[in-house]
Amino acid sequence: LVLGIDLSDRMILQAREGYRNPHNAFFIVADAAGIPCIHGFFDSLLSAESIYYYPGLDLAFHEVHRVLKPGGKAFFLTSYYKENPYGHEWAKYIDIPVHLLAAQDYVAVLKGSGFRTVSQRRVIDSSPLPEDWTPTHWFPTRQDHLKFRSEGALLLTAEK
Repeated sequence: LVLGIDLSDRMILQAREGYRNPHNAFFIVADAAGIPCIHGFFDSLLSAESIYYYPGLDLAFHEVHRVLKPGGKAFFLTSYYKENPYGHEWAKYIDIPVHLLAAQDYVAVLKGSGFRTVSQRRVIDSSPLPEDWTPTHWFPTRQDHLKFRSEGALLLTAEK
């Protein structure tokens, strides 16, 4: 079973209709702090570019811990974190509050949520930018985009 959750009805609708989903993929509207599954239901969890939105980060991490089986792993990937200053401007363009935490802050919250091992590392994107690259709100120059990519995304791994 693959379960996708999001607080946004629109995002869930896009997930359901916009992709070639395998028969075992389901998408529901839910809060990360209230995953509608029994204790120990999942072997693993992947969260991409969402932890900075969680209003109660500790509550969400406790909930992830709850729904994982013993020995289960959670992976959290984020490009919006304190050590990558080239992504900090994003918050101006997001209509909801976000957290800007350092890697060690995330590690501390995960450990405080009951995970027995927690690690963090950066995932660097060294692929070249396309020739037809154009400026955006987030990256007004090509050099800004390259600096952001050189810092990488933060990958947190937590094992129950």
